[in-house]
Formats: sequence, structure tokens, C-alpha cells
Amino acid sequence: NIFRVILSDVKIKRLFWHALLLTYLLFMTMAVAFSADLTLSAADVSFSTKTFLEGQSTRIYATAHSISNIDLRGVTRFFDNDAQIQGDQPISIVSSQTDTVFVDWIPTPGVHTIKVKVIPFEEGYDNPANNSVETQITVFADTDRDGIANQSDGDDDNDGVSDVDDTFPLNKNESVDSDGDSTGNN
Repeated sequence: NIFRVILSDVKIKRLFWHALLLTYLLFMTMAVAFSADLTLSAADVSFSTKTFLEGQSTRIYATAHSISNIDLRGVTRFFDNDAQIQGDQPISIVSSQTDTVFVDWIPTPGVHTIKVKVIPFEEGYDNPANNSVETQITVFADTDRDGIANQSDGDDDNDGVSDVDDTFPLNKNESVDSDGDSTGNN
């Protein structure tokens, strides 16, 4: 019986050390798994303007961070309603530093979802949960491209005739319809 108790004790100790070793290996694997992480947060995405107008070039900036003890490379992608804006923007980030890239975007009127994604070249060690940011913006119509949104512009087509007096306020070539046939006089 003593032999069985000693043998049982040895098995328990061996199981304990195996469990401890597996826990350590799992912890180290998780620590290494995210040791080469590129990150992006909502505060890291900005625009060259606060008021977005149709046809007006807007620069979108993104600053990626390296949470790593090694230098990292990858690309940043910008999307407007799931359509990529320009091409991939390469990033090279020195250990524990940042890299800022940008694209120029010419918007159309309406609501847009702008999405920015950081894609590391070595994805195996990266935490994908912190690599993407989305924000919604509204772009105001500016038919005549004069820098004044239609909602605040007294002459949307810039033809010199006030919208109140203009039968065709969005057509710079027409302003009068004398016979009421919905076709301008010009």
C-alpha cells in the first residue's frame, strides 16, 4: 500500500508540473502572439476639414501605432462605403513608434461610411481586433463648387440669378421658362 501511495504522489506531482508547464507555455504563446501588434483607434483618423462639401478635395489621415519590440511593416487602406480610396498606403513603423499616411478623397453628397484598416505584412503575431476604424460623415451638396453648401447658398448654380427667382436653380445655363413647358428659354 505504501508503494501505491508513493506512486500516486509521484503521478500527482508529475501532473501538477505538466499543468504548470502548459500554463506557462500558453501564457508565453499569448504574450508572443500579440508582441508584434499594429494598432489604430478612432483618435488616429482625422480629416483636413470639419465641413465636407461635394467635389471639394478632402485629405484623410491615419496614424498607425506599433505596440512591439521590433520594427513592423504593412499597409493602410481607406474605404468610402466599402470602395477603396486610392491604393494601399505603405507603412514602416520603428519599434513602439507611429507612422502617419493619408489619401485625398473627392466626395459626392450624402452620408458616407469611411473605414480605415491597418494590415500588417506579418499577420500571425497581430491582434486584428484593433486594426480597423469606421466613422460616418455627411457631405453637403455644392452644385456650383463655390465652397458654399447649397443649403446656405442663395444661388446654387452660380448663374447670377437668385434661387428664389430661378426656375432652374441647379442649372447654370437656364433660369427662365416663359411658356411653362419645363424647358428653359435658352
